[in-house]
Amino acid sequence: GMENLLYLCIRKLNNTIMTTEITRQDVETVLKSINKTLSFKQVTWILEHYDSWCSEDPTSNWSEIVESMIYYLLD
Repeated sequence: GMENLLYLCIRKLNNTIMTTEITRQDVETVLKSINKTLSFKQVTWILEHYDSWCSEDPTSNWSEIVESMIYYLLD
């Protein structure tokens, strides 16, 4: 379940951002959990922009970041 996917954005001591790659499946999992749907192109956008969103909010859990990106797209 979701609890096994504890990827975090980690800020290293030298302030470079370390991010974990997320997959289309990860995005689909989050979509399912909040009962939303996105097009293939929108999911691709999330995969492409995840790193920059991560660096804005490095303390958040990856799924929270994906969730906020989904709401951004649907807004």
